[in-house]
Amino acid sequence: MTQFNHPELGNLVGLIALLMTLLVWRNVHKLPARLVDTNNKIMKESAFAFLPISAGSLIMLVQMGKEIPLFLIVMFISTLIPLWVYAKMAKRWL
Repeated sequence: MTQFNHPELGNLVGLIALLMTLLVWRNVHKLPARLVDTNNKIMKESAFAFLPISAGSLIMLVQMGKEIPLFLIVMFISTLIPLWVYAKMAKRWL
């Protein structure tokens, strides 16, 4: 992505490429059981990664005042919806 002058999109493009590779692999071969088990374990343990984010959000909420509703909408869209979509995809395709 650096060659396209957008290095900040490297992680996103990498994840999308990995997803596409897994989709193609799933159509050709069966996914290994250890991959499915690892995915389930990562999803269960990744909830702890959101604790520092939540603490930072609470600190920001105290200082925001009138901008709280907009902040909550952004938090909802950027956190809950992608997690819900990922869970649906994982349940259906894995």
